[in-house]
Amino acid sequence: MKTEELFGNIIPDSVDRQVSFSARQSIKEKLWLCLYFPNLVLEALSLPEPELQPYVVYEGAGGQSMIIDVSLAACSAGVASGMTVGAATVLCPALIAVPRKKKLEKKLLRSVASWLNQYSPEISSAETSSKKTLPKNTLLVEIGSSIRLFGGISPLLYIIGSGLNKNFSLTSKSAVAPTPVASYLLAKNIDFYLAESKSKNKKNEVLVIKDRSSLRSILGKLSIADSGLADKAVKQLYSSGVKVLFDMWRLPRAGLVRRFGVELLDWMDRVLGFEEDIQVYYRAPETFVKELALLQEATTTEELKPVIYKLLNYMIRFLREQDAAIESFTICLKHEGDKISANTIRLASVTRDKERIKLLINEKLGSIRLSQPVLGVGLQATEILAFKAETSDLFAFSTESCESRIDHQSWAQLIEQLQNRLGLNAVQFIDVVSDHRPEKAWCYRKKKPLKSKKLLPLLQRPLWLLSTPQSLKSRDGCLYYKTNILTLVKGERIESGWWDGNDIRRDYYVARDNFGGQYWVYRNLNSKTEAARWFLHGVFA
Repeated sequence: MKTEELFGNIIPDSVDRQVSFSARQSIKEKLWLCLYFPNLVLEALSLPEPELQPYVVYEGAGGQSMIIDVSLAACSAGVASGMTVGAATVLCPALIAVPRKKKLEKKLLRSVASWLNQYSPEISSAETSSKKTLPKNTLLVEIGSSIRLFGGISPLLYIIGSGLNKNFSLTSKSAVAPTPVASYLLAKNIDFYLAESKSKNKKNEVLVIKDRSSLRSILGKLSIADSGLADKAVKQLYSSGVKVLFDMWRLPRAGLVRRFGVELLDWMDRVLGFEEDIQVYYRAPETFVKELALLQEATTTEELKPVIYKLLNYMIRFLREQDAAIESFTICLKHEGDKISANTIRLASVTRDKERIKLLINEKLGSIRLSQPVLGVGLQATEILAFKAETSDLFAFSTESCESRIDHQSWAQLIEQLQNRLGLNAVQFIDVVSDHRPEKAWCYRKKKPLKSKKLLPLLQRPLWLLSTPQSLKSRDGCLYYKTNILTLVKGERIESGWWDGNDIRRDYYVARDNFGGQYWVYRNLNSKTEAARWFLHGVFA
């Protein structure tokens, strides 16, 4: 996208202002990029060969089907917006009429807004606009705070323009101005301004107005009919002799309020920047959901891979736009009769690494056996987490530290692959629980335990615990285990569990036999008979 700063020096600002700009300098200066999509209604339908086929999009109005958007081929045949479908068919017998789908328009515009989030967090649309004056085919992006980050306004506009062309099949008109309404007016009427400037490359130019004091002179030549005002206000202004915005700038403010109401004055002040135009910003969805229909039924998982990889690209792009990552996601396979089979993939750690996720998808698909043909595929990620880039010590030049980091990553990826191939229950982590009772002081977890847990004081306990404590024999004051005499060393007393009905009172000892083996034994203080007092609970490695 080629950018040029037009009109900044071409049109002199020689008209006296009714309100002094110096009195309004406290308003924070911003720069708004307006992206105006004139053919959103048609392009949201993703029709085949839109440049060659005579398409029209219609909507019911007053019992008739009124055309609201036309393709280039239909326009060449004399069809225009505002006609009925019947009248247009007379002009173009090969006309293809398609009903409007507002949901697709909203979905496409939200996708563009989510994509723009990587360049600015301040994005406004018709859905979020507080004044409800922004058209439904327009997006506003505050780029003033991003200019320095991207090396200037021209590189930033080029990146946004080329990204729009690459990722979305949308015709757009763009302009930059210090106020939201002014940027919209410039973008909508860009052809008028480019014709005045005699620009040769009219398709890819962006109007850039940085100086707020230039808005009066630049916007002044616009017709009232192209101002975006309501039809009633336009008619009233025309009947009063106001043809262009220059005429309205010259009118006394008190007279404007008396004749046309305070709303018109409010609009004028927001256009020129006398009053701050507060916007409500778009917030991207906190989940990723994308579905694609298959051209033909798939009976093997190999046939699903190209579609899933395409969905993966969408998900990675979404995560990068939100500076986010995932810890799990779900592949949804749609079968006949709207039956859905969900296959969840969990990762050992938060990531957005495409190749790593792709490897896990292959592992998962290798374990899936399709019982019926697949008609469509979906990808869902409901837990979107903040992305944390992996860091390492800048001065850690030793090969030991590098190898340790690589081993840790390889180990984590091995666990991911095993879990997704064998199932989550087949490969689990061991975690500690804040409980003094040994048999309840640990548990299995499907996710990696957090390191920041507050643990009980470290005591001498074995890793190997018997599932059921084994009773020990006692003869002549000595304990025996497999005919070996045990020598006891005092360990700890545990009295706990009274609150859940599993009350224990035990004295634990570290016991050694004649051959150097170490065991963990306890005396049950709740036992009333000496014969049932001593138990073996664990073995030290």
